[in-house]
Amino acid sequence: MVAPESPREARRRLSASLSSRVLWRSLDRTQVLGNDDDYGHSGCVNALSWSTDGRTLVTGGDDRTMCFWRPEDDAGELVLRSVIETGHTANIFNAQFLPNSSLIATCAGDSEVRVFDIEKARGDAGLGQSINGRTWDISREEPRTRVFRCHSRRTKRIVPESASNFLSVSQDGTVRQHDLRTEHTCRTGCPPPLIKVPHQLFAIARSSLTPFYFVVAGSSPYGHLFDRRMIPRLLKEEWGVSAHEDELAQAVRKFGRKVIPSYEKARDAHVTGSRMAESNGHELLLSYSGDGIYLYSIYDDVENSSFAPNGTNIIPRSPKRRRTDPKDDRSRSPFTIMADALEEGSEDMPLDTEDGQEDEELDADDIAMDILLGDDDELMDSDDDLLEESRTMNVPKSDLESLGTVMPRRSYRGICNVETVKDVNFLGPNDDFVVSGSDDGSFFLWDKRTSRLEGIYEGDSSVVNVIEQHPFLPMVAVSGIDHTVKIFSPSPPNTEQKYSKIASADAIIRQNTQRAEAQANAPAVPLMDVLIQMYAARGGRNVVLNENTDRECHVQ
Repeated sequence: MVAPESPREARRRLSASLSSRVLWRSLDRTQVLGNDDDYGHSGCVNALSWSTDGRTLVTGGDDRTMCFWRPEDDAGELVLRSVIETGHTANIFNAQFLPNSSLIATCAGDSEVRVFDIEKARGDAGLGQSINGRTWDISREEPRTRVFRCHSRRTKRIVPESASNFLSVSQDGTVRQHDLRTEHTCRTGCPPPLIKVPHQLFAIARSSLTPFYFVVAGSSPYGHLFDRRMIPRLLKEEWGVSAHEDELAQAVRKFGRKVIPSYEKARDAHVTGSRMAESNGHELLLSYSGDGIYLYSIYDDVENSSFAPNGTNIIPRSPKRRRTDPKDDRSRSPFTIMADALEEGSEDMPLDTEDGQEDEELDADDIAMDILLGDDDELMDSDDDLLEESRTMNVPKSDLESLGTVMPRRSYRGICNVETVKDVNFLGPNDDFVVSGSDDGSFFLWDKRTSRLEGIYEGDSSVVNVIEQHPFLPMVAVSGIDHTVKIFSPSPPNTEQKYSKIASADAIIRQNTQRAEAQANAPAVPLMDVLIQMYAARGGRNVVLNENTDRECHVQ
């Protein structure tokens, strides 16, 4: 049971929350990091991470470098201090500081995970650069400490656990734990993954308050919660013996929607971003491509099904051969007990319409990326082979229904999330707000409790993808298609918010809805035509891809 909050603690928390709301509602752009020519990044910025002391912001992107921004003086202006050329051969998707250390882990479209020690990033002799009176160091090989090649496809996100451990998630459908204290030979001696699911994964979320839980999501209409205390060990793989295709990954919760927008292609439904709240350890955000953002609690009961810890809540790795456990414990779950303790009187807003389709198919863009990146094995695949892979990646409805679906408490709408893979985040000391980027170059701020839209801000000239809050200041870093990073902080009282667009909220939301509908109704272009056009546009050279298809930056 959770101890009741004292009146004094409740008043303190309410006061802090009210002060925070006033500050966050007055955000405005206060600084731009870098420019499009010679200072900062030379490509889209996909990765943002603050150090725990708030003194350093690390950024990474399509130019495959990491930039380190630190205050120049007491005024707090951030300036470029050093650059690391990471050695990644494709776009950096994520970079994270490891807690209580000088280490940073990165992941990229080359499927690699790399670890760097910024204490060693002092710059090579003669590599210091100076532009407009600002000087920074460039470091190449010496900061790198480890390279992991355990994943077989693009690696999308990293979740730090400690100074020596972190998780990574990949489009190969696996979550892996990396322990810097142990050595292994990649490809032949990699430890088995924590989980392996039969669809691509784009997002992973974890809260330090409940570190044994993590949520993964990707090319499926659902997010899945795993309890590390219940993940079975694959002893065969630990001893170097290949596990059978019908080995199972066991989830304890599945999160989905009742409402699927009419303009969203249900068979292509997928999640682009996820985040768990640090203030309570149980709230979860999922951002759906072509749709909105949804708030869940991992302790809520599933719809028309109860928690079944003995085997009915499983995700088979291959639908060809399914293995079930005859036991079916329908007893009251530990999640239900926790929900009763934590969520008495919680506000729930059920969504009412029919369920959407749940079939999935292999992402055509993903096939294109593998071909253009020069994978000879993929070039040899015939159409029949690709269709067979697509069938293997599908999750039959009967298997997914065995787990039951947790429905959202809230939804947050107004953005257009179609063109790129966008993160989602909480803001405020008590996770008071929900924030996300949009295809129109804005980022949106909603009140978490009421779903009310509190702010729209101009964050990019094209698309906003990532928003990261400072560890303890009301400050956020925002990035997207532009080669720059924008810093937003509260504006002084009685000052005009130059980059606020809330006055045009109705028109912006209407345009974003029309944009999503237009994208959904656009005629399909044959895959081979796309490949030929991209190949020709690059002068016959290999194409480096990222998720931004029609932008200056290459597609992820």
